[in-house]
Amino acid sequence: MNKNGVLQLEAGICFAAFLALLALFLGALATASMQSDGALVSLQEKVLAERCCAVADAAYASAISSFSDLLGCGAEGNFAVAGGKRSVCLAEEIRLVQRAGKSVLEVKADAHYR
Repeated sequence: MNKNGVLQLEAGICFAAFLALLALFLGALATASMQSDGALVSLQEKVLAERCCAVADAAYASAISSFSDLLGCGAEGNFAVAGGKRSVCLAEEIRLVQRAGKSVLEVKADAHYR
């Protein structure tokens, strides 16, 4: 083989290695992007659950027994639920009930606040 052929072979190998590294880098960026999207959705669900809990706690402290569910969350015991995330509330019991075709959150107020 002449010197030109060896240089062309080395250049081809270096270019192939460069393309392989570039593909790995782009794959890592795509994976990071997908994981960050999932983390964002999870964070938004947690923030919604915390917001619902804050509203339920305000109703609990004000001795309001029910209020319209404008936030779009659910309730289980003393937990506000949004998506797959739960948030602990001060109110002892929160329930999501249907009244006149509307979702309403009921908060069991403590006797201390009545």
